[in-house]
Amino acid sequence: MAATVVPQITAADLERARAEGHEAGLRAARAELEAGHARAGQAAICLAAEALGRAESEIAARAQTLADALARSMLALWHTLLEDARGQAAPALLQNLLAVVLPPLRRVPDITISVHPFTLDSLSAAITEAARAYGGAVSVAPDGTLAPGDIRIDWPGGQARHEEAEFKQRVRAALLPLLDSGLAQHPDMDAKDGG
Repeated sequence: MAATVVPQITAADLERARAEGHEAGLRAARAELEAGHARAGQAAICLAAEALGRAESEIAARAQTLADALARSMLALWHTLLEDARGQAAPALLQNLLAVVLPPLRRVPDITISVHPFTLDSLSAAITEAARAYGGAVSVAPDGTLAPGDIRIDWPGGQARHEEAEFKQRVRAALLPLLDSGLAQHPDMDAKDGG
């Protein structure tokens, strides 16, 4: 019969095994804690990135809304200022137009200046002065088919016009590239322009 060998375990062996087990347990716990921290950090980074993406989108949308509102306000302000300035400048505009058109027409017997009835009073002095300087027959015809601010000068065989809507379209075309390109038409301007 073979002899059974009984290992000799001393207190020092038990203490060393306990210490090794304790160290292995601590290393495993630290590794699990670090892995948990890494997972929590990754989750926090993902949540922060998602929140940042949403905030960035919201800020971009708000910035676009503000840019659109600013562009619309600028166009409305321009329109108001232009209306005021054009109303005050209408007599000078008519005088300039007549200064160009009338001299070559000195021998034409009959010239008719047509304006909208609402602007007739404000332009009558300019028309009277131009007629006096011209020396020919100049008549004034209120024309309700013309828009306020439009001027038409007719003579036998010809015509000269100033159309306010065309002028506004040229100014709008010059301004819009400076503003938001998405504002192809400004509703307030269109309603006031009549088109």
